[in-house]
Amino acid sequence: MADGNFTFGVYIPSVGRYERGVITGKWFENPKHIVRKSQEQLYINAGFPNVIGVEDEEINQYSKVYNWIVDNAEEDVVAIVDDDVKNFIYRLERNYSIDDVETCQAEFERLAQLIYDLDIGVAFGSATPTPYVYTSEFGWYGIPGAFKVVNRKCIKARMDTELPRNTDIDYVLTELLLNRVCLNAKYLVDNPQEDDITNTTGSSYNREDIAASVEMMKAKWGKYFDYNANKNVPKILVNR
Repeated sequence: MADGNFTFGVYIPSVGRYERGVITGKWFENPKHIVRKSQEQLYINAGFPNVIGVEDEEINQYSKVYNWIVDNAEEDVVAIVDDDVKNFIYRLERNYSIDDVETCQAEFERLAQLIYDLDIGVAFGSATPTPYVYTSEFGWYGIPGAFKVVNRKCIKARMDTELPRNTDIDYVLTELLLNRVCLNAKYLVDNPQEDDITNTTGSSYNREDIAASVEMMKAKWGKYFDYNANKNVPKILVNR
């Protein structure tokens, strides 16, 4: 999308999931799929549109591919969306499924317009679709779910490639530190795909990785980060 003020594009990073076919990309008008160069032809053969292959070592983890997209995208504002979103949902007093491409595309363009006009660096949806945690249409921080919309002219945070986990939370905390505000679109959440390829081919974490990342986050952010090990739930503890 382009208008008189800015351009907008949707980017979907993926690795090793070409056999499953297009999932997230079905919900956008012209998405770009960012894949490792060694798998580029496999994705093309599987029918993925707009496949961009990048040298494997440049995007061999989520933080790297995320930073690569922000650094190299042609558009002013970009949506970076996980490759396993079955569909998107309006989360209000209850959940309402978004069932057409035009509405989904328009919602992301709306977020892009908002952060561009307000000079905010990043917008994102919540990590859970649970209706009872919905309290308002927007918040100024939160834990991101499967998508982020980045205003490339304003974003100051970068994904930390040294963290084995909790990179999204570190990203939000860094942006809060440097830019003072994010845009949490509480009303828009993702509904993840559930299949064997999704569950076994993507990023995986063991107990040691989780413990190490929690300790790194606590050392880095102190009282502003907490983690409930019993429920496997991280928390951002920042007061406005």
